[in-house]
Amino acid sequence: MTQQHTADPGPVEAGPTVAATGDEVFQVETHGIDPIPDEERHGGAKDLFWLWFGSNLTFTYVINGALAVSFGLSFWQATAPPSASVRTPRVHR
Repeated sequence: MTQQHTADPGPVEAGPTVAATGDEVFQVETHGIDPIPDEERHGGAKDLFWLWFGSNLTFTYVINGALAVSFGLSFWQATAPPSASVRTPRVHR
């Protein structure tokens, strides 16, 4: 049998760094659960608005609102009870 020797490739370098202007799509996360250094952070609360808006706009609210309107309530009458229940703290006894 012949023995093949392969050269040691040496240390593997990390991929290109991401600029503070945006993320690279389909790139492996290099930090994992480590804190992100301040110079690599970007974005803010206004950038997360659509993420939170979309996650809180569930089909349940849309379907219940459509049912309330189909039963003859106006848009504002159908919107008032869920809005009031969200703002009213619950008292546990």
